[in-house]
Amino acid sequence: MKKTDILLSAIIGEAVAWYFLLAFKELGLLAAKFGIEQRSIYWILPTLFPILAVAGIWISYIIGRKIKVVFQIAKYFLTGAFVTLVDAGVANFLMLITGIYAGVFYSLFKGISATVAFLTKFFGAKLWVFEKSGKEQRTEEKVIEFGAFIIVSVIGIGINVAAASFIVNMLPPQFGFSSESWANVGVIGAAFASYLWNFFGYKFFVFKK
Repeated sequence: MKKTDILLSAIIGEAVAWYFLLAFKELGLLAAKFGIEQRSIYWILPTLFPILAVAGIWISYIIGRKIKVVFQIAKYFLTGAFVTLVDAGVANFLMLITGIYAGVFYSLFKGISATVAFLTKFFGAKLWVFEKSGKEQRTEEKVIEFGAFIIVSVIGIGINVAAASFIVNMLPPQFGFSSESWANVGVIGAAFASYLWNFFGYKFFVFKK
């Protein structure tokens, strides 16, 4: 396993921890229900998440020596987590400046954020997950590859936006979440909904070797 794998895993784990702390104000109250001091989550999550991310990527690397796809899935999961942060960042920015957290405009914001995030996903999937530098490719091959990526991603974006819209617009906020936090639940749920489609689409259709 490369040092880059460990470093990227730790950075993504740390970023995810702070996303949860900033996006979900209810985490402190939830922690208190389990007897955990509310303030302590501000050091528990930033410490725990990078450790879990590095441990997960290391375990998947060991298994991946015999089953290569396991290591790829783990790296894609972390890449997906980072892309989700980009997605959530754009969506939250649009919601913050407009004060809109549901309805038709939420779906529009989700479409914009998912589209912005897909370029990040392209380079993450190509360079880190499937390790294709592109140096050996001719220009026309790169164009075809990117075209295939767009096709898979557009369908993935459709799944992503549909899932997020269903969660936010069809289901009222659950478990005591505010409308702002529930909008972020929609972002995360949508990421999981499109995960398998994107991974196998990229592996067997876009970045196939």
